[in-house]
Amino acid sequence: MSSKRKLWIEPKYRDDIGKLNLQSDPVLLGRSEGLQISVKRCSREHVKIQIDEETDELVIQQLGSNKAAVFCNGAETTLAKHSSKRISLEPHSKKSQAKEEIDSTTVCSLWLLSSPKKEYQFDVVIQQRPESNQTSEKTEKKIMKRKMGITLDGFVTKKPKKDDGTSGESLFS
Repeated sequence: MSSKRKLWIEPKYRDDIGKLNLQSDPVLLGRSEGLQISVKRCSREHVKIQIDEETDELVIQQLGSNKAAVFCNGAETTLAKHSSKRISLEPHSKKSQAKEEIDSTTVCSLWLLSSPKKEYQFDVVIQQRPESNQTSEKTEKKIMKRKMGITLDGFVTKKPKKDDGTSGESLFS
């Protein structure tokens, strides 16, 4: 997986739950205190989300008994037990790379329970740093200083001459 890319899962059903980082380790979504899901129809390990680095795909696998739903590229897919959905990350990476600024794009939306109504929505989000923005903070600061004409050399390296008292001149004349 590209080190310039970040992926995370955003719970949409509550505002007080933070993003879940999705990089190399799979993420299990299900009934838990952390996700504040207590409905018995949702298994403790209901859906597994991971990245297949060889194919550059997002893999969403249904583990629980009750169906989940995935909405991606204008189409909805219902996942029954032990079924999975593979979503290519390449088009989303290219879309973000084409822009000048750092941008994030929703790859897909997922509902842990799809019937009788959709519940517990999560969005999988990708953020790609464009090539033009790959400079480090240190490099950016150096570039800014050069553009502004500021250098520390002029201030630090010029030392005042010592006044030995014989010249009669002041250091500040």
